[in-house]
Amino acid sequence: MDKKFFSRLAHTLWMTIFTAMFLTASGNAQAGDAGSIQPWRDNSCVFWEYDGKPMMLIGASDDDNLLQWNGDALIEHLDLIKSMGGNYVRNTMSDRSEGNIFAVKQLDNGRYDLEQWNEAYWDQLTFFLDETAKRGIIVHLTLSDWFDLSGDDVYGRFAVHPLNPENNINWEAGAIENAWDYYGGSLEDENQKALDYQHRYVDRLMSISARYNHIIYNIGNESGLDMEWDNYWATDIKKAAKARGKTIHVTTMRFAPDISVRRVMSRRDVFSFVDVSQNNQDALGPVGKKHWENLLFWRKMIAMSDEGPMPINNVKVYGEGVGLNTAAGSEKEAVERFWRNIFGGAASTRFHRPASATAAPGAGASDFPSARSKPCAPLICSWIHLIFTAPNPMKRSQPWATRWIPIVWQISAKHMQCIFPPAGPRFTWTHGCM
Repeated sequence: MDKKFFSRLAHTLWMTIFTAMFLTASGNAQAGDAGSIQPWRDNSCVFWEYDGKPMMLIGASDDDNLLQWNGDALIEHLDLIKSMGGNYVRNTMSDRSEGNIFAVKQLDNGRYDLEQWNEAYWDQLTFFLDETAKRGIIVHLTLSDWFDLSGDDVYGRFAVHPLNPENNINWEAGAIENAWDYYGGSLEDENQKALDYQHRYVDRLMSISARYNHIIYNIGNESGLDMEWDNYWATDIKKAAKARGKTIHVTTMRFAPDISVRRVMSRRDVFSFVDVSQNNQDALGPVGKKHWENLLFWRKMIAMSDEGPMPINNVKVYGEGVGLNTAAGSEKEAVERFWRNIFGGAASTRFHRPASATAAPGAGASDFPSARSKPCAPLICSWIHLIFTAPNPMKRSQPWATRWIPIVWQISAKHMQCIFPPAGPRFTWTHGCM
């Protein structure tokens, strides 16, 4: 590890460890929007704020569309996540897996009516949001996932999906022929039937989700669609939420992480955080030092913008490459990426779902312990013993914080301590990781 890399690591440790832990303990955040999840307005790193308190989002789960889980299975999984210190899950509004239920009603003849909802689907969504809210688990909700309508070359779901005109009673043959006719095509090709259904779906979704305070929104998963699509739906759901008295925070996840950052920065009036998940895999993201440097570069670029910093999320950390697809990287790489995101000042980090025989997304909840000793948010665990004294490149208003990185170490099972050398103040806090 070279000196420059060590200096950057020390710098970001100061930003994440001290700022998150000390200011959390001091209760210095402003209350806002009835306690809803929102970017923390009292710091420059930028973490999230929920129920008036700052937090870093830490998580893992064994699936990324948990609305499709129900009953004891969901409750047990959420309890497991919570018991390991997690406070963050991903939920795509997806139905791409065998056994998933669809949003619309299936008729006795086996076809679907796009004008009638399947109330069991919406009941499961409500149940999922109720149970996550009870546990203080933040939901990263993705509106659409093109894999749901993928052809035989991917998941092969278009053949059985209600939106395939052959499977519903509402659309004539050829109304849409693939995922791209539906995602993006509704606007670009002025497909009014598809657009009308999309609006009905989003309106029903927002009528439920806007009742909750613990949801952040993403327009699409690994999207390759143009800017018009992202901006249109981000604006639409923000208006829908506002009509219900709610301010929400929205991003878009592109297939390449640098494009995600630039797309969000181009419309800060619409988007209020960025997600760089694709930085956390081998196929599109780098490994090792470059993975780290990307995160620092994007943080700096965003902070230098006229609007200033905003949260950088990592809702997917890939790893555990097995089977026919090793593009996600190894489990060891997943753990390393998880920790670099924390030390790099990201606002969230979460293991992606476990691998299958043909796809290798991430470690999932079962390997959450590999990265933690009772993780918490903000995450400082009982086994961390850190001593850093190095010049502090940050320019801060407090005279005791202008020259030195603090020394941070654990002084008991429940307490961490920070000292600013050579004669600065000393802070002690309870970190709650045991």
